[in-house]
Amino acid sequence: MPRVDGKDYPYTPEGIAEAKRAEGSNRTTLPDAEEVLFQRWYRSLARQLDLDPDPDNPLHKYDYRAAYLAGVGPDASGHWPSEFKEAGHPTQYIMGPGGLMDTRTGKKALDFTAVQDNTRVMP
Repeated sequence: MPRVDGKDYPYTPEGIAEAKRAEGSNRTTLPDAEEVLFQRWYRSLARQLDLDPDPDNPLHKYDYRAAYLAGVGPDASGHWPSEFKEAGHPTQYIMGPGGLMDTRTGKKALDFTAVQDNTRVMP
């Protein structure tokens, strides 16, 4: 369980996010023994999926440790769960029905239906 300032947080996406906010970090940290296991897990997946061998490469914009703690990994196509994307991930926002959707939360980030209903075409 992540521990910040003497408080334990559950290994769930919500608990991990709360622990990261409490420590002022964007990335999940692990105790030394757990970090060794994580590195082994990530190294194996990086080889299989041809990923950068450095899970901390800032270009990833993905919290692999949080995914590891939640017990999830990529699906059969190699796609990782969206809730562990970091802000600024290239596919954080996608167009959904009627608006822009934040893939991390599954909620609309911008609703275009109101804009479309109130627009006039200028001559």
